[in-house]
Amino acid sequence: MGVSHALFRRFFWADNILWKEDIQGRRVAVTLTGKDLIVDTKAIGACLTGADGWTLEMGGWKVGVWKGDGLDVVWFQDLDHGQVFEKKETRDRLVDIVKTFCLPSKL
Repeated sequence: MGVSHALFRRFFWADNILWKEDIQGRRVAVTLTGKDLIVDTKAIGACLTGADGWTLEMGGWKVGVWKGDGLDVVWFQDLDHGQVFEKKETRDRLVDIVKTFCLPSKL
C-alpha cells in the first residue's frame, strides 16, 4: 500500500525522467529487470539499445549485458523492480558496476 501511494500520489514521472539524450557523452550503466511491474523495461531496453522489437536474443547481448558507446544495459531476466538488491549475487554485480565507474578513466 505504501509503494502504491508513493507512486500514484507523490512520484511525478515528468520530474524524474531521464532521456537517452540526457546521458549521451557520459559513461552510464542501466539495469533493467525482465519481470518489472512498474515500468516497461523491454521498451526502455529497445530505446537505449536502438533495437526495433527488442528481445534478449537480438543484438549485442552477452550474458545479460549490452555494451554500447559509453552505455551499458544490464538485464536481470527473472527479477522484478528492485529485487536486484535482495540477493548477494545480484547486489554484488551492481557493486562491481559501481566500482568500474569509480576507477580513473583512461582519457
